[in-house]
Amino acid sequence: MIVEIGHFALVLALAAALAQTVVPFWGARVGDGALMGVGRSAALTQLALIAIAFTALVAPAWSVNPITSRMIPSGSRIDDPSSRSPIRPIT
Repeated sequence: MIVEIGHFALVLALAAALAQTVVPFWGARVGDGALMGVGRSAALTQLALIAIAFTALVAPAWSVNPITSRMIPSGSRIDDPSSRSPIRPIT
């Protein structure tokens, strides 16, 4: 259920982004200051919705299994330069 909340928050953030684009533009066209002011509140709404989506989608992944964040650097082979090349020399 948490993932669905995160996706729903992203869809609402998309709607807020569209409103942030269209409504102030229309307000500038007709000369309405109130419609132009919608851009600021839409931006803050978008920020809050993206923060909710990040919390719902990413935070559970880190809290469920944080060991994976330690396993990734330990699996890298920086000390072996031949492992970085996709073409292996014929020996």
